[in-house]
Formats: sequence, C-alpha cells, structure tokens
Amino acid sequence: MINLKSQLISLLFSFLYGVLFSIFIRINYSILFNVNKIIKIIGTFFFMLDMSLFYFLILKLLNNGFIHIYFFIMFLCGWLFLSYVLDKYVKK
Repeated sequence: MINLKSQLISLLFSFLYGVLFSIFIRINYSILFNVNKIIKIIGTFFFMLDMSLFYFLILKLLNNGFIHIYFFIMFLCGWLFLSYVLDKYVKK
C-alpha cells in the first residue's frame, strides 16, 4: 500500500510526464517526417523504449515501483491535455 503523499506525487508526475511525452512525440514526428521508412521504424521503436523505461525508472524512485491504473490514466490525461491545448490555441 502506498501512502497518500507518494500517490499524489506519482499522480502529478504522471500528468506532467504525459505533457512532456506529448511534446517529445511532436518533436520526434517532425524529425522523422522526411526520412526513410526503416529509419522511422527504428527511431520510433527506440524513442518509445527510452520514454517508457525513463517513466518506470522515475516511478521506481518516487514510490518503489508501484504501478496503478490511475497513473496511466493521469499520463493519458496529461498527453490529451497538451494535445488539446496545442491544437486549439497554438495552431490557429
């Protein structure tokens, strides 16, 4: 069982990591937009591998590696939040 402070810190981290992940996805997409298909696949694979390993490494440091579904929900909320903000306010 995780104490409340660790849960709140992990939830905030998951939300902020979702925002960061959304930014890095856009950067990765812009870099790999005009390259060979093989390079796109390999680059995307290693990008996703690095991002997921970094997420779990930080989560291990924050709460000893406890993973709950609501951490992933907050991650998704952070990603969708930034995607919504960028699509609505920046691309006009």
